[in-house]
Amino acid sequence: FMNMCRITDDQGRWLIQERNDKNYPGVIFPGGHVEPGESFSDSIIREIREETGLTIEKPRLHAIKHWSEDGMHWVILMYTADRFSGELRSSGEGRVLWATREEVAKMQQVPDLKETIDAYDDPTCSELYYRDDGTQFVIDLL
Repeated sequence: FMNMCRITDDQGRWLIQERNDKNYPGVIFPGGHVEPGESFSDSIIREIREETGLTIEKPRLHAIKHWSEDGMHWVILMYTADRFSGELRSSGEGRVLWATREEVAKMQQVPDLKETIDAYDDPTCSELYYRDDGTQFVIDLL
């Protein structure tokens, strides 16, 4: 299990992370892995604090993003938050910064950020599923 969070400030900007991973480069919403024995909510609060320096309050689960690959089923819990405290700082995972939707559109993005944003923007979306049709992953927003 993994998580991510689209954090929005009072100006409508998103907190994004420029990843340091050359195998999956680009900007993305911050997040990470759920540790054994940890609740999903506690994991997103911890990950955001570790990667951004911010402590989010009352994160809301928006949707689930998932796919199967090489016999494994991968699940990312997609949270939102607009209440936070602390001082913004980057981590070894990458630089974090506030950016508008328009600024994010001009940045190098991880390959599926557009679909992730579409899922976040749809208030009725509960699931972002990458279905393997044998030749490629097909995206279903449910």
